[in-house]
Amino acid sequence: MCGISGTIYSSDYNPGILVSTEELFKLFDQVVNGSALTSSLLDMAWKYKSNINFIRYCKSTSERKKIKLLCNKISDYSEKRKSNLSLIDKSSSLDLYKAQVKEWECLVDAHWFFSNELDKTRYLIENLAKLPSTDISDASLVLFRDITKIIHAIDNRLELRGRDSFGLSVMLSSSHFDLEKIDESRAETNREEVFYSKGKKSGTYSFVFKACNSIGGLGDNANEIKELIKDNELFLDLLKSGKVSSATIMGHTRWASVGEVSFANTHPIGLVDSCNNKDASHVLSCLNGDIYNYKEIIADAKNTQVLSTDDSICTSDCLAVSAFLLGKKDVTINTISQMAADFIGSYAIGIQHSDTPEKLFLVKKGIQGLYLGFSYDGVLFASDVYGLVETCRYFVP
Repeated sequence: MCGISGTIYSSDYNPGILVSTEELFKLFDQVVNGSALTSSLLDMAWKYKSNINFIRYCKSTSERKKIKLLCNKISDYSEKRKSNLSLIDKSSSLDLYKAQVKEWECLVDAHWFFSNELDKTRYLIENLAKLPSTDISDASLVLFRDITKIIHAIDNRLELRGRDSFGLSVMLSSSHFDLEKIDESRAETNREEVFYSKGKKSGTYSFVFKACNSIGGLGDNANEIKELIKDNELFLDLLKSGKVSSATIMGHTRWASVGEVSFANTHPIGLVDSCNNKDASHVLSCLNGDIYNYKEIIADAKNTQVLSTDDSICTSDCLAVSAFLLGKKDVTINTISQMAADFIGSYAIGIQHSDTPEKLFLVKKGIQGLYLGFSYDGVLFASDVYGLVETCRYFVP
């Protein structure tokens, strides 16, 4: 099995729900005196994950000190509640015991978020940006955070489904990009790819980072992706510029079924309409599952298009997705529906296209999993719920 995850960023980002530390301490006191349930504290923790609070946490030393104090209080109270569990007679009060265990678990989950998740994300952003979070603009912080969400969704979560390779694609769009930097970004390797398309209203950069290891441990591929990001100065400059109007982000972890384990077969797989034309469109795709008639789809595309990737080297059936969309302008839901009708198999697909850089297309057919997760400030998708649980409070189906 493979795993996919992704999200969408806008410079006009959703701030989410404002939660002050005063509200948190007040609610905690109510939990301690019995006038509020611990589940209400956990709910408040989920709301505190909103962008508006995360930005404040990153920018304010005072905020971080207050949250640390809250963590200590929750930890102490959690230990007290845990000790009280042993005093309950389960033989006569099993329902009470279960209810108290659930209450204690809410405390543990709230403490985990405040003590671990906030700083884990902040430290990763600062490590990638090579800047303290106080020196990063609010919009750029949110963009970096959205990228880390997808890295975390794969790292030690979705990669449990398969981990011979990990690919991350980030499509950035803006009307203010410096076109002089385009040619400087063309020094590609098999571990990194850069695509650029100049539209009528904006320019779109797409960066693809790849890690590929037949043998290795959980987290190894994610660590390689992080290092590639840190070494890509153009990518970091764009993220930190504050000029990105929209972005789509996709991550994919692979367990090879069609095509050998290689960088060429690591998803996302990208194709360009014309390699030497800066106005040419480009498309990136991820696949979980199998497309049984992929060879026919690729052959049909080659009748009218020149593939910018050699299909004797890239032998994954995912290539059929990008190949099908080559030459197609104004990609819409109808275009994607026609593709799904033509593809035989069972699959979940994620698609980024430079003609619609602010959109991310998803396709599901057959038994492959595909879930949408919702938080108070955004939406993610993943092939399994454990790619969403850290970020999203709710999910469907």
